[in-house]
Amino acid sequence: MKNYLSAFLCFISLPLIVEAWQPNDPLFYFQEEHGHTGFTYVGQWYLANNAPNPVYDDTNARLDINVTPLWDRNITGKGVVIGVIDDFIQGDHPDLAPNYREDLSKFFYENVAMNDIKKNSTIHYDYPYNYAHGTMVAGLAAARGGNGIGITGAAPHVGLTGLSSDFGEKIIDATWHESGIDKTTGEYASEPSIHIKNHSYITTEDLTKAIQLTSENNVIHVIAAGNNRQDTHCKHRNSNLLKNQSLPYPIVVSAINAAGNYTNYSNYGANVFVVAPGGEGGDFTISSKVTNQLFGIFRMPTTDLSWASSGYNKGKAEVVYRLGPLELSRHDLSSQDYTSYFSGTSAAAPLVSGTLALVKEVNPLLDHRMAKHCLVKSSRIVDRDDGSYMGGWVKNAADIYFNNNYGFGLIDATAIADTAEETAYVTADRELIALNIQTSCNCNKTVITQTFEFIDSIDLPVEQLSFGADLFFQDRKTWDGLQIDLISPQGTCSKILTPLPYCLAKSSIDIFYDSLSKRDKCFAYKGHSFTTNAFWGENSHGKWTLSLQDLSNGLEGFSIEDFQATLFIGKRIPQLQGLQFLEEDTNANALTLLKHNNNWFVIEKGKTLRLKDGVLIRKGTLTINGAVEETDYKGNRIDMEGGELNGEGIIYARRGFYNTEGKLNSQGLKIIGNYKQGPYGTLLIELSAEGKSMLCITGDADLQGTAQVQIMDGYELVAGSQLDVLQANSLQESITSLNFDSNQGELFTFFAKNDTLKVGVICDKSHCINPNMLSIAEDSDFLSAIEKTKRSSASSIPIYLHLGTKAIIPELSVVLENQIHAINQNISLPTLKDEGVQFLGMADEHTQLILSLNGLILYKGCSTIDTIKTFNIAGHTIELTTTYSEPDRFFTHKAINIKIQPKQPTKESVLSNERYISSNVSCTPFITSSRYIGAVK
Repeated sequence: MKNYLSAFLCFISLPLIVEAWQPNDPLFYFQEEHGHTGFTYVGQWYLANNAPNPVYDDTNARLDINVTPLWDRNITGKGVVIGVIDDFIQGDHPDLAPNYREDLSKFFYENVAMNDIKKNSTIHYDYPYNYAHGTMVAGLAAARGGNGIGITGAAPHVGLTGLSSDFGEKIIDATWHESGIDKTTGEYASEPSIHIKNHSYITTEDLTKAIQLTSENNVIHVIAAGNNRQDTHCKHRNSNLLKNQSLPYPIVVSAINAAGNYTNYSNYGANVFVVAPGGEGGDFTISSKVTNQLFGIFRMPTTDLSWASSGYNKGKAEVVYRLGPLELSRHDLSSQDYTSYFSGTSAAAPLVSGTLALVKEVNPLLDHRMAKHCLVKSSRIVDRDDGSYMGGWVKNAADIYFNNNYGFGLIDATAIADTAEETAYVTADRELIALNIQTSCNCNKTVITQTFEFIDSIDLPVEQLSFGADLFFQDRKTWDGLQIDLISPQGTCSKILTPLPYCLAKSSIDIFYDSLSKRDKCFAYKGHSFTTNAFWGENSHGKWTLSLQDLSNGLEGFSIEDFQATLFIGKRIPQLQGLQFLEEDTNANALTLLKHNNNWFVIEKGKTLRLKDGVLIRKGTLTINGAVEETDYKGNRIDMEGGELNGEGIIYARRGFYNTEGKLNSQGLKIIGNYKQGPYGTLLIELSAEGKSMLCITGDADLQGTAQVQIMDGYELVAGSQLDVLQANSLQESITSLNFDSNQGELFTFFAKNDTLKVGVICDKSHCINPNMLSIAEDSDFLSAIEKTKRSSASSIPIYLHLGTKAIIPELSVVLENQIHAINQNISLPTLKDEGVQFLGMADEHTQLILSLNGLILYKGCSTIDTIKTFNIAGHTIELTTTYSEPDRFFTHKAINIKIQPKQPTKESVLSNERYISSNVSCTPFITSSRYIGAVK
């Protein structure tokens, strides 16, 4: 096994200075007296809560989503697109237009024209605010910040698309829209153009197929939990009974108020994933301090329809409550383009969508499962003392807290972004089907239990569990009193359905969206699945128990049929500091190395990492001696925006390998796909004694930037030989910088021939080729490369210098004297003139000296360059200055003379008197020729 520890280098990571983004939007900030009405305006407290506590009668726990530290790092949602599926989004709103993507937006209405909406039509369900809902939702996620007007969204520079639709059948088309999935076949067509879709609505349409397949193509769906907590139909309050909210794929969001408690409208359920601020609806009451002040001042300031008399903000005080002679009025913002009276889980959801846009800028390979893992790890517990009947914090066997009212807690934008940045991979989605299902009930049928197991050879933790069954009732009251609990093998209990005491006292039955229907003198609840998140991180092995109780009427005449359960399993692997090995063959969605410069992630020989999406490297090193394969039909895409990828393994990259600013170090790598290297990318090919040298690319290669060849110790070369270092299906080469590194004194050139990048060996240890020799002259590519002469003075590639047909090149020798290099025996040249001589070198045990004339290198010493030193010329006297890293070690040698003292060639001169090798040089020989010899540009 390779000794990685001995080869591992420690890196010092210097912080990258970025310009902070700061909002200058006037409605972002708290205002004691706003506008002509003089009412207190709390600002966008949900983004940055700077309002005092209390504000009149409202408690302020100073909670927000902690987004400003990301803005300070200039993370604003750039490159990400949010799609708002809603009644209407006003794309030309002055605070939405800069982010609005008209090219990706679509108006899905068939019987309503855009002009109807602009004329304040109320066609849409007699909606009292004239299609304003979607515009308000959009502003919370994606209003343009920093433009000096109005508000800012959570992601002030995100792309925004409006997918305007009624909430009927067309809502399905909006869910498919620009997702990269063919809605007819369900097959992959492209990467999604819209990355996050916000659903702040409830619909009876079944979005299961559209949400599932688009989620698998990395579209993240964020869906509001619902606003039915005060509904007289008690079970409407449970979000898990909503058809699309109960799916395991979207991120379901409930709402909290400024006091840090669930709002008076927010639905609950085991399917709820997180909470975000939604503003308090509240009853309208008189403040103890100010007349006409509404309770619930901490609502959600956002964009409103900007057309006159449209939307929430009517531009004048509205009477909203009358009791005898008492009138309550609400005063809105001065500008009718905005409103401060929006609230609901409809407002909480877009805050999560905007947050995830920021996170996706940090980690572009974020998908719904990585997002969920990061939310679980980063969300904050609120209302710790919650003892509500339907909620309460429960710590499961994996030490993870969950609450039906709050999910895993309040989102923290900065914490989730940091967690996503430090994520190496999330294992591929894996689903297990329940087996060994057994049903039992006690004698009086007050409790029915269903036990089952999940069996799998891969030991991965639980993510979510979904189950469904057909439930049949003889008595309608059974539905009102039905309680369903699910218990894990470790004993954690998840409340799926929880009847409230108020509901148990009712004489009527709740009927939700016709799910409860009459059949053979029975009542049936069919075709619905429930989801719970409460077991996240637990072990799946063992017996699971589903418990059903009727707390009001017993279970006489009750039966359960066609029970099915699906367990979703997987885990998140963080990017560590130091060495990190792939421990076993693994399927994952993507591999991302973004956080640590000193991370070295190693896939050893014989190990395989199979990916659905590909690899993204910004920091650290990825060594592939095994294989990176593909698990998905669409294939991998490999992106290097920094860091290093090296090894001798195989990489499948059906969607391409793009090296924009990284370093690809091939020790025999094979890339299955196309390779494109940008002007800031680097390609290093190591020629080793084992013969593992060539980079093989099965597709096309497009090379810019820097290319390097490193000759490893023990690799024997012969002058005149040609080495294949890169082979591709086709090769396009416009390399701007070429470097060679060898400790053996060879001289090389690059050239391309027949879709192969070659190294031509001009000199080996003992001699050089003669470009006039027939065997060389016949190779036009090699000869053309040799003829290319001058390179920049900064280059370290040695080339020949023409000194005339009768030139006698003298001896150059280098000796060590107390770690200081000096010139000994001097240099003899026929004519030096005043053209200048430059010496570059370093005075320590790792020494390299370079002698050049007019930018052309005449002499290159041995070993490596750590620091470059310059020796200036004055006439025929060279001033040698050697500087050390330690300040007290500085030496200057002056008046080192160059003497004209011709010498005769030695026996080592094999190419006539035009070439001479000093017999006294112990490192790289000093060589000239009758022609310029260089390297490919």
